[in-house]
Amino acid sequence: MEDVLWECCLRGDGFLRREILGLGYDDNAIAARLRSKHWVRVRQGGYFYTDLWRQLDEVGHHLVRSRMVSRTCRVSHALSHTTAVLHHGAATWGLDLSEVHLTRDDGRSGRSAAGVRQHRGLLADADIADVGGLRVTSPVRAALELTTVTDTERALIPMDDMLHRLVFSQSDLAEMARRMNFWPNSLAMDLAVRLSDPKCESPAETRFRYLCWCMGLPAPQSQVEIRDASGRLIGRVDFAWPQFDTFVEIDGLTKYSGGPNQLGEAPSAVVVREKRREDLIRQVTNWRCLRFVWADLDRRERTAEAVRAAFRASQRR
Repeated sequence: MEDVLWECCLRGDGFLRREILGLGYDDNAIAARLRSKHWVRVRQGGYFYTDLWRQLDEVGHHLVRSRMVSRTCRVSHALSHTTAVLHHGAATWGLDLSEVHLTRDDGRSGRSAAGVRQHRGLLADADIADVGGLRVTSPVRAALELTTVTDTERALIPMDDMLHRLVFSQSDLAEMARRMNFWPNSLAMDLAVRLSDPKCESPAETRFRYLCWCMGLPAPQSQVEIRDASGRLIGRVDFAWPQFDTFVEIDGLTKYSGGPNQLGEAPSAVVVREKRREDLIRQVTNWRCLRFVWADLDRRERTAEAVRAAFRASQRR
């Protein structure tokens, strides 16, 4: 019996009280395993092996809870909004994962209780995806649903990520947004669609573009190729304003931290290589380089002023 339950946890499903009782356990046995910390209760009537639970991060915990919620929900539904975005494996940052989101398609009003937020909505066949046997709203719909439950900056990150990975296209996004324009908070949805950029390759890049919009800076060009006089490609920069002779490189959370990267390079080697590349780009373009790290994205005023100062310096040349 323990092997069966262990396999359930390895799959990320966990196990429910009704399933345990069906295997011959009783409530006393359940209580004993909870007291011994052999199992942990992860939601009402839902359990997981403690050792495996501790190996999961916050996203993993949310996914486990969502599978349990879906198995116990008594109405026709699809996991949606934040929960669907996570099931589609999109990059995220700073989302509220305290509630599992689902959309019910029985026409009844949704409610929130016991860590579950229910939404009411129409679920067309094209709006549903199968993810590991679960009904989940499609990637493009989930990305737009997210704009109704979080702020634009956080909603843009999975939207840009899935656009960049070609999970859906900008035309798919615009068409779905048109279908959803009667939803509450559709203005936030429209803004996210307008600000989305499939060229952004990381949450940090998405956040920087959003910072530029918030602070009234001109929209930068993304992933700009730099070539020498012969047309040879010498590098690509994260962002650039050619009209201001300025380019930006964003160093994310892990670029220079930890062990070797995917190419087997030590962090110190990455620093040296990046510096040489930056020097060559500046030599070829005569542009000024601004380099920002993750913490700079939380200091919008200071970061924006650094960009404006670079613009002013270019105009004095």
